[in-house]
Amino acid sequence: MRRRFQNLHGPSRSSVALGAAFITLILAAVFPYVYPTARIGMNCTDLASPIGGNNRSLLAQAGEDAQNLDLEVDVPPQITTDMPLEVKVTFVNKDIGPAILYFGGGTPPLTTDSTAIGLRLEITRLDGSALVDQGPQGAPAGWPTTWVDPVRLHLLGARSRCTETINYPLQDLAGSLSPGDYRIRAFYYNNNPGILQPPAGTSPTATPAYTDQGIWIGSTASPEVRFSILSPGSLAP
Repeated sequence: MRRRFQNLHGPSRSSVALGAAFITLILAAVFPYVYPTARIGMNCTDLASPIGGNNRSLLAQAGEDAQNLDLEVDVPPQITTDMPLEVKVTFVNKDIGPAILYFGGGTPPLTTDSTAIGLRLEITRLDGSALVDQGPQGAPAGWPTTWVDPVRLHLLGARSRCTETINYPLQDLAGSLSPGDYRIRAFYYNNNPGILQPPAGTSPTATPAYTDQGIWIGSTASPEVRFSILSPGSLAP
């Protein structure tokens, strides 16, 4: 009798569950656009390292296409020459599976070297008269013949995002950036999935399900963002 009464006078548990799931999906889609902290996510290098071995998402391996990874870059619209340039680069994983990202440590280079591994940035003057270029970067030591230290690997979950914040003192940049209008873009590139670390000792071990570390392979770039550099004291309050 109680069940019949509930069915007559209130929604069923399945209806409540479906409604809650629908509301959750709507919030997940809209929340990053109305709450800035959710839009940038946590620091990429604070994300946990992958467990490795046989512990990997099958969803990340589904299909033959590279995982859908986007970049967004953000800088203040105006700064002065005595201020650092704060750059926020957001990684957006639009795939149904997690992505394993490689960060080499240190400040990402400002370079046009398209083979630089990991995150890099390009800054050019709008009139083409100035370009910040720290030259070819070269691959990390042992790349790609040795296994990649898991400390350098970070797992970005499906349908989620993370952000790296970098401060570049203008005085330390090659050529030093003078007042003017500039554009900036962020790039991320990796050509090495990593290899599994050899097992310690001589004890028999199970055959691993994977032959690499599953690091994201491919290249992606952000849209350009424009900003201006002004003389000291000329920035409006």
